[in-house]
Amino acid sequence: MCFWYTLNELRATMKRHFISKLENEINLNSEFSEKKLLDFCHVSFGKYFNNLVKVGKLVPRECDIFKEKLLYFSYGVPYYKPRNMQTENALEFPIAFIFKIDAFKNIIDYFPFDTGCIYSSRISGLSGKGFEPPNDFCIHSNPEKLVSCFYKTNENYLKGIIRKDNIPKGIIIEKIITYLSANYSSQGIDNRQRTIECIYKDELNIKSNLLWLAFPDFLTKKASILWDKSDAFEYYSYPTETNENPAHLATHIAKKAKEIFKYKYQKP
Repeated sequence: MCFWYTLNELRATMKRHFISKLENEINLNSEFSEKKLLDFCHVSFGKYFNNLVKVGKLVPRECDIFKEKLLYFSYGVPYYKPRNMQTENALEFPIAFIFKIDAFKNIIDYFPFDTGCIYSSRISGLSGKGFEPPNDFCIHSNPEKLVSCFYKTNENYLKGIIRKDNIPKGIIIEKIITYLSANYSSQGIDNRQRTIECIYKDELNIKSNLLWLAFPDFLTKKASILWDKSDAFEYYSYPTETNENPAHLATHIAKKAKEIFKYKYQKP
């Protein structure tokens, strides 16, 4: 296990020294208006919660796009939209984790968009066209550079407001700006279109790195196992009814997280 971690740490270090085309274009534009880091978020579902509490960690799973085992996190807010449906199966209700910044020294890639939207068939006529190879469209450290480049401030980023003036120059940057500025809502694309995606290869210990946890109220007793051993994180037990729409609950959680952590992005 230690050897596995060593290999991943080595890979992360090597990638941080590799400058992608996007990172090169960003570095040529020396103005970085946003320097404050946001937190890292992950969304799961009730049906996985028992196992997560028992194991106490998030484990990489096989990714259909990149064909390797990875963990995905969103930067700054727990955006993830389940299927838009009504259900009485409470195990489909979302759970959101927000983790400490210090836990993510070995992030290998930061993409300025949700790779699932770009490199799958979710958006008609796209399917990665114009965004190949993926390594050209990510950076390997300093996600605040992506915020500065495409949104200027954390506040604009979390509202999905693309910068309109003094846009940094570059072929890759221009392609990304065009994509981020497009309206794909008619195709069911949600806020993840404009969410920075963080790709991680290691297992992540939940208890020692957790900052905030949101879960449906019926899981309060199960969740208490986590805070019995650590009181270093906050939690939000959100109210539920018998029949709910998981997509609406996920939106509610994201708004709650932004409200709680607004001190991290709002100007004094």
